[in-house]
Amino acid sequence: MTPKRVRILAAVAVVFLAAATTRVLSRPGFPEDTTRCKNYVCRVACEDTVYVIGVCRDGNQYSQITIECCCCVPGSNNRTWTGG
Repeated sequence: MTPKRVRILAAVAVVFLAAATTRVLSRPGFPEDTTRCKNYVCRVACEDTVYVIGVCRDGNQYSQITIECCCCVPGSNNRTWTGG
């Protein structure tokens, strides 16, 4: 296999794994990975964090943001965070 083909296969594998991970984490149902915001202790503000893969659930709304931007903001007591 040529080096070019190896790079292309590696890039395809990374894209596939990233898409699969995002799809799995965008669905609720992982109780071991879910944190209720009212139980989360905030150590930094939303503005001081960087994007991570995860889901913030507020009613039926889902967003991929950080746990701090999900839970460490006013009115977040009824939210849950799933992901890492």
